[in-house]
Amino acid sequence: ADHASYTNLRGVIELRNAVAAKMRAFNGIDCDPEKEIVVTVGSAGAFACLALAVLNPGDECIVFSPFYSYHVNSLKLFGATPKFVDLQPPDWSFSLAELEAAITPRTKMILLCTPANPSGKVFTEPELRSLAAVAKKHKLWIGTDEIYEYITYGKPHVSIGRFPEAKDRTITMSGGSKTYAITGWRVGYAVGPAGIIDRMSVVND
Repeated sequence: ADHASYTNLRGVIELRNAVAAKMRAFNGIDCDPEKEIVVTVGSAGAFACLALAVLNPGDECIVFSPFYSYHVNSLKLFGATPKFVDLQPPDWSFSLAELEAAITPRTKMILLCTPANPSGKVFTEPELRSLAAVAKKHKLWIGTDEIYEYITYGKPHVSIGRFPEAKDRTITMSGGSKTYAITGWRVGYAVGPAGIIDRMSVVND
């Protein structure tokens, strides 16, 4: 069908329209498929684009531990510094005081993975609202990897990007790899404010 030339750097519009419909229906996030979505090389690729678009060498990113090694290894590769906040078993809760203590003038982003790899932690709405308040207070980006969003074993999945107080600073990342068992296709996407999606799209391209 002559679909062999370079595509739009954000991904084909048919897929972006489908992602926008899914984000509205499942995540509660309204987004413009023309300006607020970029299709990436998996959700891991979305995170790489996000890190390169918002972090300079020496900047810090809050990471909840136990963590997904790709996130931390990518941050280190790009010269950013992960600052760890421990999740406490058995419910993998975190301390707001510890989160606040980890933030410095070099902190630029809080990274979430919900449901989390490897702990399986599903962040609750009260937890996410408290994180949104901290991010707003300190003017931080929120990156949230939600690739396991349908695998919650009965717990509700809540996207932090649906909250009005977080929407303008949150980049939601997901993809088809886990839910549809198409890891080899490397189809991921990121959804967020137009300005940061512009920058991520250039990195992605």
